[in-house]
Amino acid sequence: MTADFTVMSMSGVYEGQEFCLGANANFLDMTDIPGTNCYCDEGAKIEIKRRLEESNAYETPVHFLDSGNYHYLSLFYLERIEEDFELLLLDNHPDMQAPSFGEVTSCGGWVREALYRLPHLKKLYLYGIEDILLRQIAQEEPVDPRVVLLRSWQAVNDNGNSINDNGNSIKEGAQAPGDFDARRDPWKLVVEEDVRERLKADSKVESCRQAKEENSGRQREKERKRPDGKQEGRPLYISLDKDVLRLGDAFCNWSQGVTSIGEIEELLAFCYASRRLLGLDICGEISVLEQSLGDDIGAQARNDALNAKLAELCS
Repeated sequence: MTADFTVMSMSGVYEGQEFCLGANANFLDMTDIPGTNCYCDEGAKIEIKRRLEESNAYETPVHFLDSGNYHYLSLFYLERIEEDFELLLLDNHPDMQAPSFGEVTSCGGWVREALYRLPHLKKLYLYGIEDILLRQIAQEEPVDPRVVLLRSWQAVNDNGNSINDNGNSIKEGAQAPGDFDARRDPWKLVVEEDVRERLKADSKVESCRQAKEENSGRQREKERKRPDGKQEGRPLYISLDKDVLRLGDAFCNWSQGVTSIGEIEELLAFCYASRRLLGLDICGEISVLEQSLGDDIGAQARNDALNAKLAELCS
């Protein structure tokens, strides 16, 4: 029987967590593989992929990837997809940095590598990305036309801009949160209204589980060809780095965003209701050592509880 989710322990961070105990989970201890922290060398790639294959991890729909240092593991799942698809990245960082040396796979550049190397990746949605990081990437090289920037309505709301009581969102060319100016920035500002209005229309969907159950009966109908020969919508893969969440909803080892867990739940429910999902991965843990250097001694327990919630929502 296929596991509900796979847990990839790269640093040992999950040893103190209980969300996978007693669950139908595939637990992989990879702490003995060298050359994996932030950067992944060729020898490590071969060994990781071998273990994923032998454990049937590729068959599980949800994957926990340890801390953001190992977010590049998403790439190993994406490169197995043999049909055109779209990627939704929920992250405080774009992970699109050019490599400092060679073409090494890294946590900070795996998305860029995916765009360059995966022919089936037709569109990339970025959600929750910190504005200053977007500008830094745009200064390094032209923005790929497949990239679509989705503005977080929670972030806009928190800044007191653009969203009124009726749920209307910022328009193309309007001033976005902070000092991000769509009129001068090379990133295309995509109206958030598209996502928000669909969520509003699907407000009857109360949970991810309900959405998945309702969607499973519609898949064949939704995948039929339209009269013009186009698909009704490409399948979607979701990659969630918990550092997109505000501090308090999650505790991560990288700078965090302002998105609430409620917003993520709503977005996931919408995705399950409207798209065929090819997979979902989750990273953003904080190690016991990193936690001890911080201010909140309950971070590990809270992350454990959040992982349990996400496992229940998505598997």
